[in-house]
This record gives sequence, C-alpha cells and structure tokens, in this order.
Amino acid sequence: GLIGPSGTAAAKDADRITGDAPVQCVGIEIAETERKEGSPAILARAAMRKGLALLAEGKLCEAENAMLDAFRYNPRVEFGDHNPGGIYHRMHNYPVAAYYLALALEQDPKNAVIRRHLSLVKRWISRRNIERAFRAARRLADNGQLEEAVTEYRDVVRRDPQDRQAWNELASVLWKLDR
Repeated sequence: GLIGPSGTAAAKDADRITGDAPVQCVGIEIAETERKEGSPAILARAAMRKGLALLAEGKLCEAENAMLDAFRYNPRVEFGDHNPGGIYHRMHNYPVAAYYLALALEQDPKNAVIRRHLSLVKRWISRRNIERAFRAARRLADNGQLEEAVTEYRDVVRRDPQDRQAWNELASVLWKLDR
C-alpha cells in the first residue's frame, strides 16, 4: 500500500490534496513491488502521499522521513504547498525549512503559500539570531566583559532597533563604562 488504511482521515486528506482516487492500502509502507518496478517519479509521488497522510495525523518525524524519501527518489518532485520545508518549519528547524522552501520556490516562483512560509521562516531565523546575540551580550556583561557586551548589544539594536530591552541593557553597560 501507499499511504495507510483506505478510509482513514489521513488517506482521504492525502487523496483530496493530490487529487487522486482513494487507494486500497493495507499498510503505511510503500510495497516492495512498487519499489522495484516504479519509476522515480511514481516512487516520489507515493512517498509524498505517505508523508501527507502522516502529516495529517500529526506524525511529524515520520512525515519528515517520507518527504525526504520523495526528495531522494526524485529531487525534482513537485511538492506544491506541501514540502519538507513545511514539516521542518513545524519542527522549528528553521534553517533546514528555509533550504527546502527555497528549493520549492525555485520550482514554483509564483506560489504565494511557499513564498509566505519562506518569509516566516526567515523571520524566525533572524529573531533567533537576535535572541542568541542578546543572551551572549548579557552573559558577557554578567562576567564583567563590558566592552564585548557593548559590541553584542549594538549588534542586537542594529538588527532590531525596536528592542527596548536591548537598548536599556546597552545604556546600562555604557553607564558602567562611564560613556
């Protein structure tokens, strides 16, 4: 079978998304005969359908593996709005999500959903980097490395000029340095 027991909500959702008729399935694994006889495009589509079904069931790790299988079978597989980037986004692995979403956007540059997800992921990456820099600055200040802390706080406020806490911490450290 391709995606799990026919009639499950996940199978119906995968069928609705991919536009295929329901497939009678006995298990979640791709059948060995399909592995041996199928073209890379067919195998990629089967793995994608499996991933969509698992995603609908909330099984992110298994969906990730299925989507990556689809990508391995056929790197040019068209995921549409459903691609490994979306799974990695849900798993909060933003750098990997950005990679797969960028690949999907290359295949479909006009896809607004993929473009929006990529934008969100990039914002999360930027926010995480700002938070890391802020924590590093605070650690430096707490350890008495005030000059280094000033450099880190300035980096934070350069990236996010609206961050009041970073401005306050920078002012505090500069005051301690008597500047």
